[in-house]
Amino acid sequence: MLKALKSLKIKPQLVLIDDPYVIPEYKGLQKAIVDGDKVCLSISVASILAKVARDKYMEKIDELYPQYEFSKHKGYATKLHFEKIKKYGLSSIHRTYYRCFKYDKN
Repeated sequence: MLKALKSLKIKPQLVLIDDPYVIPEYKGLQKAIVDGDKVCLSISVASILAKVARDKYMEKIDELYPQYEFSKHKGYATKLHFEKIKKYGLSSIHRTYYRCFKYDKN
């Protein structure tokens, strides 16, 4: 999130975070809201837009890596997703910092 905030051309007056924690390194005004997507319209809309953008991105990635069938699971940690990783290994676009990659997949 910090990287995204730093890349903005206009500094936001307030950053709303759908999480119990604020961004410690960010010096601007921010508010952490638990279950923010359920109680804050701005966070709900941002969440929907982000998911739509992510799904479109995964459909494009599916064209580059058809063996992983990203258009079916959109990158979520589904049974199908892990079956494909076990069969083909991790691709260069897999974000291995997610907790699910810390476990043995055998």
